[in-house]
Amino acid sequence: MLATNASAAGAPPQRPLFFDFPDDPKVWGIDDEFMFGPEWLVAPVVTQNATSRSVYFPAGASWKHHFSTKVYSGGSTAVVPAPLETFPAFTRV
Repeated sequence: MLATNASAAGAPPQRPLFFDFPDDPKVWGIDDEFMFGPEWLVAPVVTQNATSRSVYFPAGASWKHHFSTKVYSGGSTAVVPAPLETFPAFTRV
């Protein structure tokens, strides 16, 4: 079983996608998104003046945008809004 708890198992709270989704080959090449704990997917905006960004949603879960509550299917990619007031953060559903 994959350890997901930092205090009990020593798993890092911030980790690459492949830590939680080792069977999804697409996540192994993604270095600009990360998991925060086992439930949060974070896709920081790192391009100056960008108001949206492409996000890959790991297979094996559906993902709800924290601010808009729109749900995205796992194993898909979507361009999501990223205005200054919010940021691309998603929870597993």
